[in-house]
Amino acid sequence: MENNQKKSKEEIQFENEFLKLKLQGITGAKMMETSDKKLPEELENAFLKNVLAFEEAYTRNEEIRIYEILGKPAFKPYAEACKGDLALETEAVLEIYESKNINVDHVYDVNEKDYYIFLTEELPEHMTNDLKIPGWTNNFIYEEFHPNDREDIQKIPSHFLFELFTLEEEWFTSNLGDTMNGLNEEKIIKEAAIKKLNNFRHSYQKFSKPKVKILEAAVDGKTGSLTAEISYKAYLDGKPVLMKGPSSFSFTKNKNDYWQITRLRFPGFNL
Repeated sequence: MENNQKKSKEEIQFENEFLKLKLQGITGAKMMETSDKKLPEELENAFLKNVLAFEEAYTRNEEIRIYEILGKPAFKPYAEACKGDLALETEAVLEIYESKNINVDHVYDVNEKDYYIFLTEELPEHMTNDLKIPGWTNNFIYEEFHPNDREDIQKIPSHFLFELFTLEEEWFTSNLGDTMNGLNEEKIIKEAAIKKLNNFRHSYQKFSKPKVKILEAAVDGKTGSLTAEISYKAYLDGKPVLMKGPSSFSFTKNKNDYWQITRLRFPGFNL
């Protein structure tokens, strides 16, 4: 086993340069210094070895069933587990996952039965990269396998308005579809929509944090829509102007299965 304490500073520096070259050969990317403060040689050495181990394992692209990583446990069938305390049974299953450095969670509320069956029947059959790296964890979210589209679209208005009001252009524009629909169903290209949104936000000095109350939300395949009550303050000449009223958003899923806005109307702005 290697022991960096027995190596001189120059030997570790030489090994680090060798590791960087090896990484460059695998990834094709040159290792760059990220700050003026250079990492201590020992820390850089450990970091480079971990990165190299990951890249080599990922390049091999070896996959394994999660059930095998878990050690092929004999999970109780749902019909048996539900006779007792299902919450405790689920917790015991999650402890088995955690013991193998696998974290599983969910974003939204999930039916106990569905979650237990997911943990004991569906996820164990999933294939994942066989990465045996110290400290490495596998992380899975229930909604990656069972998307909750209706809940997803309800988060978009708040995120979009926050980005529109406070961040640079590239942040809020990523939420927009390539083609938008105007009030009269006319088609509006993304660039024209961005220009109109920029003109709106540059008309004011700053905005308060928007309050969004979702009224209705619906999803039909790859399209969705919602109505909401939105309020915020827009500051003009240092004075707040209250913007409050009904709002509506429409959405379409793109080829990567991300929801994008195709129509929007909120107090102070109509596309």
